[in-house]
Amino acid sequence: MKKLIILLVLLSSLPLFAQEKRSALYVSMQPADFGIGLRYDFYPGRIGIYNSITYGNLGLYKANQIKHHVKITAGILAPLPDYNGAKFDITAGINYHYLGSVIMEGSLVSSQIFNPWSFELGLTTKWKRLCIGVRTDLLRWEPTLDLGIKFKNYEKYNNSDR
Repeated sequence: MKKLIILLVLLSSLPLFAQEKRSALYVSMQPADFGIGLRYDFYPGRIGIYNSITYGNLGLYKANQIKHHVKITAGILAPLPDYNGAKFDITAGINYHYLGSVIMEGSLVSSQIFNPWSFELGLTTKWKRLCIGVRTDLLRWEPTLDLGIKFKNYEKYNNSDR
């Protein structure tokens, strides 16, 4: 649990060190455990960085007697060419999974569920203010849907005053 708290503090402090040019905040939903969480994107340069945290306690996890699933993710946003006024990014991230309590006797789930580390790939689309992202944990086959809003470019408005 101590490692989880340290990792969470480090991930949540990343936006403080970045020189934000474009950023977005999302609400994340995970159907596998009916999890809900937050995701934050920021761009210190051409390549962006994102981090997210989700918590779920229902769905397939509850059916297999696994409680309190927390997923913490850190990853990069690789830009693709713009199309019809929308911006696209490929997402690639590393996940850390924390399982609160697990009953292993007679469990029918894959042993990969008990490995705390995994990775994900996905795609994010950003329009003028709306953002949609879809990510999938490839080792667990757990999808995540992100719905968010893009913040206005702070740098653009500051430079117009000078």
